[in-house]
Amino acid sequence: MSEEFRRFKRRTPDRRVEVYDTMTQELIGSVVNISEYGIMLLANTEVTVDAIYQCEVRFPPEYRFKSPFIIGIQEMWSEAVAAGGVTAAGYRIIDIERSDRARIVEWINESH
Repeated sequence: MSEEFRRFKRRTPDRRVEVYDTMTQELIGSVVNISEYGIMLLANTEVTVDAIYQCEVRFPPEYRFKSPFIIGIQEMWSEAVAAGGVTAAGYRIIDIERSDRARIVEWINESH
């Protein structure tokens, strides 16, 4: 991944934020951190090199975001982090509605 993308401000959720594959409705994993252009997940499933997913980023009820972010992502890197198939994976956001990008930027920039 380009150094340029690693420099963007990121947000680490203070609660579990889950990411689901919109095609299968299966849980892909949970958000470790997110920037305007990328997302790092702890994946519960096998990560396929260069895989592309259409996803919903779903928030717990106590978050102010009531509707999910809809994003297209492409796998950039992955690394096994624990026994039992848990993998850390970095994805580039390749497709996103303007309104969802604005919500991500707003969330990243709000105070924790």
